[in-house]
Amino acid sequence: MNGFAGSAGILVAGRALQGLGGALVSPAALAVLTTTFAEGRERTTALGVWSAVAVRWRRDRPPPRRRADHALLVAVDLLRERPVGLIAIALALRFVPESRVEHARGGIDIAGAVSVTAGLVVLVYALVNAETAGWISVETLGLGALAIALLSGFVMIENRLRHPLIRLGIFRMRSITGANAAMLLVAGGMFAMFYFASIYVQEVLGYSALRAGLAFLPVTLGIVVGAGLSQQLIRRVGVRVVGLTGMSIAAVGLIVLSRIPVAGTYLGDLLPGLMIMAVGMGLTFVPITLIATTNVGAEDAGLASGLLNTSQQPRWCNRVGGAVDPRCKRHRE
Repeated sequence: MNGFAGSAGILVAGRALQGLGGALVSPAALAVLTTTFAEGRERTTALGVWSAVAVRWRRDRPPPRRRADHALLVAVDLLRERPVGLIAIALALRFVPESRVEHARGGIDIAGAVSVTAGLVVLVYALVNAETAGWISVETLGLGALAIALLSGFVMIENRLRHPLIRLGIFRMRSITGANAAMLLVAGGMFAMFYFASIYVQEVLGYSALRAGLAFLPVTLGIVVGAGLSQQLIRRVGVRVVGLTGMSIAAVGLIVLSRIPVAGTYLGDLLPGLMIMAVGMGLTFVPITLIATTNVGAEDAGLASGLLNTSQQPRWCNRVGGAVDPRCKRHRE
C-alpha cells in the first residue's frame, strides 16, 4: 500500500496499518520467546537470534533521492518482503504453539490507549518541528505542555483502572526501568548515526540510494557477529558486563565515524567505524533484551516486551527511541 501510494492520505493510512501490525507482532513475538524458552542458555540463544534478525538493514534504508530510485526500491521490497511474510505466516501456523495466559486481566483500556498515543504523537511532533519553529517558540512550548498534560492524564487513568493498559507497578522493577532507558538512548544514537552516514554516502560519496543500501549491508553482518559473541560472553561474565562492553565499543565506533574527512572513502574511512559500531550494537541488544524480560511473570511478558519495543525505533519515526532523529522530518517532507 505504501509503495503504490498516489497521495499523502493513502501513504499515511498505509503507514498507520503498518505501525499497527508492527505493534501487534513485535511484542507478541518477543513474549513468545521469553515464555517458551527457560531462563539461561536457551533463552540467551533465542534472544541472540532475535536481536540479529530484528535489527536487519531494512530498517535503516536511506530515503531515495529520485523517482527511479523509489520505483526500484519498491520493486525490491515487493520481491523480498511479501514472499518472506507469507512463508513466515505459514511457518508460524505450523510450528509456533498457541499460548494463553491463565487468569489474564480482562477489559480494554481505551482511554489509556488514546491518551498515551496522543501524548507521544504530540511529543514527537513537537521534537521534530522544534528546529523549524524554534525550541522556545510558542508552538513548541505549547505542544510540549499539551504532551505533558496528555501523558499525565494517562498516568492518572492507569492508576485508577482495575485493568490498565500498562500496569505502572512494573516500573518498580529496576531491571525493566534501566533496560528501557538504556534502549531509548542506544536507539536514538544508532539511528541518528545511520541518518548522517546515509547522507554522507549519497551527498559526499555520490552513491545512489540502492548503492547506499548495499554499502550498509556489512553492518548487518557486524550485528550478527556481535549478537553471536554476546551469547557466549553472557554465560561467562554476565549480562551487565557484556552490555556495558557493547555500548563502549559502539561509542568508539561513533567516535571513529565522527572523524571522517570530507574527502574520505568508503573502505578506508566509513566502513571501519560502521563495523566497530555494528559489533558493539550486536553485543548490546541481547543483554538489554535479557535484562528487560528476565524475572517477569508470564502475565507481564507481553507488557515487558511491548515496553522494550516502544523504547526503540525500528521503522523510521514509529517509536520513541528515534524521535529526535532528523530523518523523521526529512522522511515526512
